[in-house]
Amino acid sequence: KLAYFHNQKIILFGGDPTVREDLPQVIEMIINSGNTPVLFTNGLKLADRAYLKKLKDRGLRHVCLSFDGFKHEIYLNMRDAIYRDVLLLNLRAIKNLEDESLNVFLQTTICRGGNEEEIGRLLDYALRVKTIRGLWLRPLFIGSSADLTKEQCVSLGEMENLVCRFLNISEDYFLAVDNFKQSMISWLVDNLPWVRPSVIELGKIYLTREKGRF
Repeated sequence: KLAYFHNQKIILFGGDPTVREDLPQVIEMIINSGNTPVLFTNGLKLADRAYLKKLKDRGLRHVCLSFDGFKHEIYLNMRDAIYRDVLLLNLRAIKNLEDESLNVFLQTTICRGGNEEEIGRLLDYALRVKTIRGLWLRPLFIGSSADLTKEQCVSLGEMENLVCRFLNISEDYFLAVDNFKQSMISWLVDNLPWVRPSVIELGKIYLTREKGRF
């Protein structure tokens, strides 16, 4: 089916693609089809630099890595992590990605009482690591893998206010963004009714690096 696409970004996600033993071959197949693979991962296996180099040698250049902050408790509470090495492995993976000059996007789930005050530290860290191209923030959605409650969910508006505070920008900025989203949804409904935009994707905040800042 890759033959139907060209110059497209092919997203590798679901569970975690790094559990597949044939991931290097999958990456090479995408590259040979004229497309670009983008790996979504928890990053744990990328802490092994030899493994990361194997993926890079097959053509991997873009990685989106789940990273929820700098406290072990965040991963224990939000990700139901069964061991305390998740943060250490994530940081090692990011260092390996930097050393191998791969483009990195950090995806952070924001949880009330968990890591909402980590946004400023995340931004500072992302600016220091030159290969981090963006930070994607999304509010918590309750799942079945962790002992979380709806009270810990952060609304998109609350998340926007946090970003404005840490970036020292006016809340009017997000009014323009939200109006654009509404216009885009209206256009899709009127012109492409078979397209169903994801609520989760529309609820994210995308911060990208530009001229040394986000």
